[in-house]
Amino acid sequence: MLGVCIWFLLAVMGVIGLYHRIGTGHLMAGYGSYVPWGVWVALYFYSVGMGAGVFLIGGFVFLMGKPDLGKREALRSTVVLSFAAILPGLLGIALDLGRMERSVFIFLSPNFGSIMTLNAWLYNLFMLAAVIVWVLSWRGETAWLRPLVFFGNIVCCAFAIGSGMFFSSVSVKPHWHNAIWPIVTLVSSFSAGAAMLLLARCAAVVSGSTAVTDAGCQLLRRALQVGLTVYLILAGFEWMADHWYQVGSAQEMEQLGLLAFPSKGIQTVFGFFLPLL
Repeated sequence: MLGVCIWFLLAVMGVIGLYHRIGTGHLMAGYGSYVPWGVWVALYFYSVGMGAGVFLIGGFVFLMGKPDLGKREALRSTVVLSFAAILPGLLGIALDLGRMERSVFIFLSPNFGSIMTLNAWLYNLFMLAAVIVWVLSWRGETAWLRPLVFFGNIVCCAFAIGSGMFFSSVSVKPHWHNAIWPIVTLVSSFSAGAAMLLLARCAAVVSGSTAVTDAGCQLLRRALQVGLTVYLILAGFEWMADHWYQVGSAQEMEQLGLLAFPSKGIQTVFGFFLPLL
């Protein structure tokens, strides 16, 4: 009952937000501002990356034939979780658009020289492959299942890196505009996907002690630890690029109302060390 009440309250808040967005058009989007425009972008960036990481890890474990996580039931859960992450992210970035109805031209008259167009096609290509994987997983032995899972993994890597390529090419945002972003986004997707799969796996076991000894939880826990560690190293390189090579400016940070060092410190504590512990 409590869950239903929380869902209802959140749904009401969401409907009010949609009313304001549709009723006022793009006037409330705040383009170019970290808030509120950055919220749309952050939702899209993190959710799509998480969905890619979920399928990347779940699909790879399935291909490797690992116990428990390598079963078809786990593969179906992987597909559902990846969709649960990706769809809200795509909805968020769609609401960010000034003229949402014009997004259809990405498919009707695509420009494949645009990384945005490539990403849009890759998202849909992945979702099509994932749906076919989900359907085939209910059937008996088929020669198409494993190749499709492998294909889905390749596409996930492509649009996880592609998101970083898109952001790194935005020269008007100095703290995004660096060559390391495509690798950062791939590692971020891997880490977020491992965290989501670990949470779902632990929620499915009987007790806390079972979650500690469960082989699937142990595998996902190690994957999350590796992902966070590599991400922390890359964040250090990014921090050095921002400060040693003066990418960005003090004025930009003042406009944000943040100091670079405290904000990075807070992110490091809550984003890395606490999850690692």
